[in-house]
This record gives sequence, C-alpha cells and structure tokens, in this order.
Amino acid sequence: MPLPPVARVRSSPHLTLAAALASLLVLLFALLPSSAPAAGPECKRRLNDATSGERLKPPVTSTPNAQSAQRQVNFGTDREVKPVRNIRLTLNRRLPDRVTPDQINFEALISRSGDSLESIDFPDPTFTDPWFGAERKAIAFTVCLDPEGVAAGKYVGAITVSGPPGLTATSVNLTVTAKNGCLFWIGAAIALVVAFLLLLFKDAAAAFKGNWCEALTTPLKDLRWWGASALGLGAAFGTLYAIYANDPSWGASGVGAVIALIGSSFAAIGGKSIASAFAKPATPAGE
Repeated sequence: MPLPPVARVRSSPHLTLAAALASLLVLLFALLPSSAPAAGPECKRRLNDATSGERLKPPVTSTPNAQSAQRQVNFGTDREVKPVRNIRLTLNRRLPDRVTPDQINFEALISRSGDSLESIDFPDPTFTDPWFGAERKAIAFTVCLDPEGVAAGKYVGAITVSGPPGLTATSVNLTVTAKNGCLFWIGAAIALVVAFLLLLFKDAAAAFKGNWCEALTTPLKDLRWWGASALGLGAAFGTLYAIYANDPSWGASGVGAVIALIGSSFAAIGGKSIASAFAKPATPAGE
C-alpha cells in the first residue's frame, strides 16, 4: 500500500532567522563558565583592634616587599569578598619573642577617586591574624575586601601596619576597582534600540513616497535588510562591549556612561552618514 505524500511545511524567513538567533544565544549561555565559590581565609581582625605591648628597644623598622608595596584588586561586576593574599613586610631586625600577632595593628582608608564623582569610602577591610616568618624578621597577613553594595568606580587608599611602641609604622598602597554590569546591559539595550531605529529611518527615508507608514514597513519586509542590520548591530555591540570590558571602573559616572554608549553605537553604525540622509539637499546657486 503506497504511503500518503508528506505535506511540506513552509517556514517564514523571519522565523528561520529568529530560530537561528535563539539557538546562538542558547549556545553562548551554555558556554559560560560556572565556578563554585572557594573557601576564603578567616579574616577576624578589624581596624585598630590590637592589644598593647612593651616598647621595643632597639626600634624595629618595617618595609613592604616589592610585590606588596602596591596591590590592585579588580572586582568587575562581582560583589563577593575577595582576599588580597600574602602581604609581606620585611623587618630590619628580629622581632622579640614577646611580640604576639594580636599586637600588630591595622589602619586603612580607601576612598573613590574622581574630581567629578561623589566621594564614597570603600567598606573597612578585615584581616587575618598576621604571622611571623623568616625567623621573625618578616610580618605577613591577608586582607579581605567586601564590596557589597559598593558603587562603581576606582577606590584608592592605603593600609597602615604598626604595633608596639618602637615598631615603625609602614603603609601598603591599595587600588580597588568595581564596575556596574546591570547599568551596562540597560545602556547597551537603549543604545542598540536607538541604532536600530536610525537604520530603519535611514532606509525608510530612501523609500519614502509621501506615506511614512508604508515607507517604514518597506525595509521590515526585506530579509536582506534584517541580515545587514543584524550585522551592523552586532558590530555596534562589539564596540560597546569592548569599551565596557577595557574599563575596570565602568559605570562610575552613571547616566553619563549610558550617554557615552549611545554615542559610541551611533558612530559604530555610521551615524554621521545616516544623519546626512535626513538633511535637505542644498539648493544649487541660481535656482
């Protein structure tokens, strides 16, 4: 018995394009790395919580190691606690045995930098109990930074380490950066919508014959226009993401950063030439 003919289902080009884009997005999300949070150091010490000790004679001078004198931490969009490990101070002579870790004192002030930005202090860091190495001729410790709720920006400050009288205080410089990922995605979406509308109106203006509704639907019916627009918007997004990725404190200026994204997307799709398409051509002399 012959089998009945199989009916052919016609697929819309727009549905095919949408399905391809959806599959690409699913693949990109599947490729995102997933990581389990690792156990961090136990930072129980706080600012100025040291116990008193006897004066050291002769005095002991401390100096940060080259790798510890200037430390930088980039949080990106993450707001989890990050440790700054193994900050080491070298001493010019051995610490007496009577000096204990709880006598080492920590002070810190880390503030957001920027002449046009509101002054904000980074939350006070915490510390592990320091340990003495190299036959008690070095002090080492770890700093824990908790950026929960902190605004985007670049924060600059110093950690000052001191101890019993006679132990010279020394400072370690610290730079902390954080960016605003949520604001970027909102700004990028606005910038791409504006870019899409510019592309649409440019081609609608070329097809305009007295009826704007008809002119606006003309490009939307052309699959090639959708493909070219998708490429243009993809290139524009690449430009926006590069700006975001290369600035560790992106979003510190708030609305100003979003406006800059819109301007960058305008330039990426050739906004100047698009704007000229709406300009009324100059009337030749003598007419």
